[in-house]
Parts: sequence; C-alpha cells; structure tokens
Amino acid sequence: MPKLLYMLRTSDCCDNVLLTQFDSILRNGLSTILNVNLSDTQWLQASLPVSNGGLGIRSARMLAPSAFLASAAFTRSLQQSILPDEIMTMYDGFILNAEARWLTLSNTDMPATEPDHIQKAWDRLVTKN
Repeated sequence: MPKLLYMLRTSDCCDNVLLTQFDSILRNGLSTILNVNLSDTQWLQASLPVSNGGLGIRSARMLAPSAFLASAAFTRSLQQSILPDEIMTMYDGFILNAEARWLTLSNTDMPATEPDHIQKAWDRLVTKN
C-alpha cells in the first residue's frame, strides 16, 4: 500500500483504468473475506473512512485526486523557489485534470476552511457525498 499511496500523490493517475481494476480486486478480496457479495452501495459504504461510518478500505479511484492535489499544493512553494518565473506563470495541465476529476467526485467547491496541502481537507469533501 505505501507504494500505491506514493504513486497517487506523485502522479496524475486519476483517470487510469488500473485504479478501477485495483478497486475491483480490493472489493473481491473483501467479499471473499466476508463471504458475501457486496452491492455497489455496500462497497461505497465500506470504502468510506472509519470516521464516516465506513470500514476504511479506501477506493484508490476516489482517493487519487485528493492525494495528488494535496501533494501539489504542499510542494508549490518549493517549485516556486526552484523554477523560473516564466514557468511558474503556466498552469499545470495535470493539476487541471485532477481538479476536474475531484470536482466530479465531490460536487462542491475547492477546500477553503483548511490549508489545501492537507489531503484530509480534499478527501473530506469527497466522502461527504
């Protein structure tokens, strides 16, 4: 799992089909352990954080945009200190893609109450819906 989380934080893989396959394998494994076929609603419930009434078995597809956007926000000041001003004025297409995917999942505005470099701030808005 640490390598998966590293990949989610460091690359824009929000639309990668392998995330869906990974979630399917995770769901099948949980179904096997529990000896019950999980419906889509039950899988959604199980994939919520424990604080939201789920089992904490997080869906990689749902977590990917939050992880990437928090990591991008956290490294923004470092990027600004390293990269020339001409490059910093360009907006990263990967961030735009992750933001669009995140907006689709959350149906809400970007996090404003907490610093945007905290993954939980992004993820909390996704898990509310």
